[in-house]
Amino acid sequence: MLYIVYNPLSNNGSTASRIADATKLVVGEKEYIDVTKVNLKEFYGRLKKKDKVVLCGGDGTIHHFVNELYGEPHRTSCYFMPLGSGNDFARDMAADYEDGMIEITPYMDSLPTVRLYRKPKPETENIDRCKQEGASAQSDSTKKFDTSLDNVKDQNTVSDNSTEELEVLTMHFVNNVAFGLDGYCCERSDELKKKHPGKKINYSLIALGGILGRYQNTNGKVRVDGVEKEYTNILMAPTMNGRYYGGGVMVAPGQDRKNMTGKLTLVVAHGMSPARVLTILPQTYSGKHVKNTDYVEILEGYKISVEYDRPSPVQVDGETVLDVVRYEVESCGVGPLFVDQLPRDN
Repeated sequence: MLYIVYNPLSNNGSTASRIADATKLVVGEKEYIDVTKVNLKEFYGRLKKKDKVVLCGGDGTIHHFVNELYGEPHRTSCYFMPLGSGNDFARDMAADYEDGMIEITPYMDSLPTVRLYRKPKPETENIDRCKQEGASAQSDSTKKFDTSLDNVKDQNTVSDNSTEELEVLTMHFVNNVAFGLDGYCCERSDELKKKHPGKKINYSLIALGGILGRYQNTNGKVRVDGVEKEYTNILMAPTMNGRYYGGGVMVAPGQDRKNMTGKLTLVVAHGMSPARVLTILPQTYSGKHVKNTDYVEILEGYKISVEYDRPSPVQVDGETVLDVVRYEVESCGVGPLFVDQLPRDN
């Protein structure tokens, strides 16, 4: 059986109406499954070796799918068909696509882990994730989705140096995790989606408003494999598993998600006036921004932490988490091409 697992909420809710047409060339007996109405672990556990899964949606859909199933035995092959609005995973893996799909099974067990340290969020601030692109499956289909908490592998509290309790969220990411202007853009887009459901979001306009004053840069420090550096006036600080984020922004042109060791790239953009930002930012679509070494620093490593001097929004594969003061990333330590050579469970 060929199972088409789709997110009807991806691409501003348009996927549900075009899923049949998008998959008409996929050969085989098909069963369509709404990812927001199924328990993924139970579904995945029932699959047989001869079955296949085609996941349809955007980057947020992959994020939730792999977090729900991370570490589960692979009984079959899983493929991905990009039907989202950003499709940065698809863009990064364009050379490996065949008939509009790519097998994602090797990438489901070789993803970096991120721990987000944030101020505890009151229950009254929960967002109904059913209204947003990244909604994931739950055993209780009536449950409301809190931002990025559906797939949290570990959730507890710690105390920072000021003795203030911080909530710790742990998850895996496919493309990136990022502090800064991009986190602000995701926060603002979530607000607009909630206020105007179904309306197309202009991310460029949101970013422009942020650059011209709605987003305030921060100071912070980063640590890469034990080496610490401090920065002022940080515009953004994403840690990248792939090259792209934000719907085509090639912020880390040298990053290769296929590298055998799982090495990651941290990009720190800092020290720029709004006028300088408007000059350099368009270069991120081609990757030429890295030549501006006075303002853009590229750091590579396996254990990365970024800490801001005030709580700020973070985005993980486009999913927003508010009031984060620090994130810590750890590479899986092995690339997907190596994982693909490991024996799979029958």
